[in-house]
Amino acid sequence: MSGRKKRFYTLNISFLIGTAFLFFISCSHERSIEILYPEMIHSVSDFGNSIFFQEVMDIEYANDSFYFLDGSINTIFQTDAEFQLVNQFVEEGRAEFETTGLGSMYLLENDIYISDVSEGKLMRFDTNGQFIESFKVGLFGVGEFMIMHEHLILFNDDYAAKQNPLVAFNLSDRNHQNFGKEAERILNNPDRHILPFKEDYFVTVYAENAPIIDIYNLAVLNSSLLSI
Repeated sequence: MSGRKKRFYTLNISFLIGTAFLFFISCSHERSIEILYPEMIHSVSDFGNSIFFQEVMDIEYANDSFYFLDGSINTIFQTDAEFQLVNQFVEEGRAEFETTGLGSMYLLENDIYISDVSEGKLMRFDTNGQFIESFKVGLFGVGEFMIMHEHLILFNDDYAAKQNPLVAFNLSDRNHQNFGKEAERILNNPDRHILPFKEDYFVTVYAENAPIIDIYNLAVLNSSLLSI
């Protein structure tokens, strides 16, 4: 073997040994990763013989109570933290404190706002289920909604409202403004989830399996689409 080839061979062997040594050292210092699995600590399927869930569409929690919105029988079940039934409120009907079709609810401090999708109104109750008020929001269908800085931000659940599918409803003067990015016509389901983001910002996410996320600034509304 020539001196040049011998040196090359020696260098290769040294490189392989050094690499193996470093790999061994790195492996010896790796931490084992502990995988934690959530444990179910409680389960409930009914509250007695006649009161039970049929179609839970929304849930909120406040002051050691759970609130379950049942869209099939149009009522709200209130339970304690151990899922024992405490109260049931909202009934079917056309009175201001009744509903013809519950949609979703939103908890703000000690008040619960509940949407009536077919009447285009919102009802406001306290956390004990006492009715406070109801008001129309100026559109046919009320989809998912949230409240930010005295503004009710909601999705217009009317398939005809694709141009400006979002509504900002001022809770003080009861005026409203339609805005928002036009709904994607290729999607079968234009419904959107709405949630607060930070400061004056909120996010809308298509309910259909599509990666379309829009971020809005409540302060400027129509010119507020920021990204994605």
